[in-house]
Amino acid sequence: MYWFMRMKQGSEGKDFASELWSERLVGVMFGTWTLNDVSDGAGGVDEGKITQEWLSKYLPTNQRYYKRQWSDASRRFLVEMSADEKVVVEFGDALHIGTVTDEYRGDPNPSLRDHGEHFKCRRIHSRKDFPLERLPSSYRLISTTGRGTIQRIKAYRPLVELLDRYDTLEGVTEACREMSTEQLLEVLSPTQWETICAEYLRDTEGMRALLLAVGSTLKDIDIYGVDREGKRILAQCKNDTRARDAKTINDWTENVVADPEDLLYFFARGGVKGQLCDDRCKIVEGKDILWWLDSPSQMDYVRHLKTL
Repeated sequence: MYWFMRMKQGSEGKDFASELWSERLVGVMFGTWTLNDVSDGAGGVDEGKITQEWLSKYLPTNQRYYKRQWSDASRRFLVEMSADEKVVVEFGDALHIGTVTDEYRGDPNPSLRDHGEHFKCRRIHSRKDFPLERLPSSYRLISTTGRGTIQRIKAYRPLVELLDRYDTLEGVTEACREMSTEQLLEVLSPTQWETICAEYLRDTEGMRALLLAVGSTLKDIDIYGVDREGKRILAQCKNDTRARDAKTINDWTENVVADPEDLLYFFARGGVKGQLCDDRCKIVEGKDILWWLDSPSQMDYVRHLKTL
């Protein structure tokens, strides 16, 4: 299991990741309680005390009530995270990965925290550090994993596994270069998937963009352009691996503001299940993108995608 952690005091507060990492620790804060307050008396934690009800009496001085997500995050860190699992943190323009132990530690310097809060820590070993500027650009996505303090790494697990497996930047970069095209698609962010889809249309349909950035500019349209014949192209892109229900695409086709001569595309990496109602809408699945990327004409393009 791989985890990504942030070690801030609040979402906008000071980042203590560098301090704790230098002490060979990772930790969570979430209140004025310490490990002694949840101890099982044998060097571990009492799972029955890692609850909102128990921890709510240890409220930070700047808060009016104890939020349930605080106890949920504490439980993930103290109970669900097992010894020998790996944790990734980001600070100092680098990614850092280490192995978690079952050794619990208190806050190494509680005087630096505000509102009476304390870090609750676990010891780590086998630390490795990788400067982001020298890693392939896809690694910059890892720091955007989730929004909370601690979460399992899922979408970017193949990238993190390479950090775990190799000790050098050269080893990681070479492994990225040897990654299959299918593996490459699996680690794309939604924004990167949209970019790949736009390049597919540019290459196969001669599409030129109409001054709108790919993705997020319009509510229901991710790609907006014209083909080589001057017909307008409107496209929606979905990056997940599950098959999209045809109703989702039928609803999009029916509601999107389009002229009769417009060309509609729906990029569904996981494919589509069910019957489409409008044959104007062309479906492009992940296997279609794979076929295109694996064609000889895209060899150099894919090589740069993997290692940029």
